[in-house]
This record gives sequence, structure tokens and C-alpha cells, in this order.
Amino acid sequence: MEIYVDEAGRWPLVGPLHVWLVLILKQIHKKKFKDSKQLSSSQREKLFEKIKELEQKWSLLYSIWTVNNQEIDNLWLTKAISLAIKRGLFELLKKYYQNFLQYSLSKWLCSCDLINKFSIENLLQDDFSITNLKNLIQIISQTNPISEIRVDWKQDFWVSKDLEIKTKTIVKWDIKVHEISMASIVAKVSRDQRMVDFADKKYPQYNFKKHKWYGTREHISLIKKFWICKLHRKSFLKKI
Repeated sequence: MEIYVDEAGRWPLVGPLHVWLVLILKQIHKKKFKDSKQLSSSQREKLFEKIKELEQKWSLLYSIWTVNNQEIDNLWLTKAISLAIKRGLFELLKKYYQNFLQYSLSKWLCSCDLINKFSIENLLQDDFSITNLKNLIQIISQTNPISEIRVDWKQDFWVSKDLEIKTKTIVKWDIKVHEISMASIVAKVSRDQRMVDFADKKYPQYNFKKHKWYGTREHISLIKKFWICKLHRKSFLKKI
């Protein structure tokens, strides 16, 4: 079982960072999924809807998780991404267990393991923690171990160290690997939709829609004029 990870919103001055994780369950036609940066916004949105359809058909499962600008400021970027990946993995594995493994594991557990079954059900109701995530990984590994987590970056954000799972990293995998491209599409679309629906409408004076929340000359001049809003990443603005 391989899980693919990508993110969107690493370098903008405003808003959350979105991490998307995908688990492919069936053979699907992936060649049409290109890196999100190579697609127009309308193309990305259409492919996002296709990915939703694939999940409804149980061809794949995905999880989207975010860290907001305050968490990025408090943890700094790499630790914030690490937290988002682990939170997203916890939700993805809960979804996987609930939809695919619950019946098979209930058969696998004998009567003497009922207390363990009770513990599993309790775990699915629990909030995220590293301990709960490691316990869930151990349970799922009874039938289908995670062989590898593939991350589109030069580091794995301490996933292998903290969770004892094999990881593989490579820069620009979103161009070379279709599963990572799918992740980049969903992460990009979900973040853009959230920012347009919330940030653009609430803070029109910054003209976010034009510069896409990045540190352009226009954006920086508007920050100097209006100061910062609640969505700005203060840790990114120390030199301004």
C-alpha cells in the first residue's frame, strides 16, 4: 500500500497551507492528471471533480488537511507541513479502515480479542495524536502494511522517523508521477477555493485575487498601505 503526498500554499504570504494524501485502490487511467502548475484553473477544477468521482467509486481514497497561518507562524513551515501530513494520514487511514478493513478485521479478531476490537472502535473516535496514529498504522498493518509514503519534496518532514514508515522523496515528483500530480491538483484547487471564498471577499483591499497571495510588489505595497490582516503569515513578513 503506497500513499502519495503533495501540498499547496507553501510560499504565499497569506492563509493556510493545504496537504493532500491519496491512496490508490484500483487501477485507474492517470495520464490525464498533470502537475497543477501546468493546468489552467478550469482544467484543475474539472480534474478535481473527476478525482471526487473516483473516490465515490472506491478507486481511491484521499484526505485534505490544512495548517493555518497562525500554526505556520508558531511552528515554522517545515514543522507545520509535518503536522499537516500526519493529521491527514490519520484521517486517511481512519477512512480506509472504516470502508474496507472493518469487516475483514472483525473476522480476523477472535472472541478473545474483543477488547482489542473495542479499542479499535474507540481509536476511530479519538482526536489526532502521534500515539493514536501509530496505533492505527499497526492495526491496519495486520492485513495491508503501508509499504511506502512518497513525498514531493527533498525531505519527508520526519515521517519516517516519527512513524517508522518507509518514505521516498524526490523534488518535482508532481511532474513525473501521476499520483503526485493528482495530489497537487486537489491541494491547489481546495486552497484556491477557500482563499477566494473567504480571503478575497473579506479583505478586498489587498487585491488577493490578482497576485494569488504571493509577495509581489503590488501585494507588499498594499501591506505597507493597509498593514496586515488576520490571515497574513507574520513570520514571512519580518523583512517588510
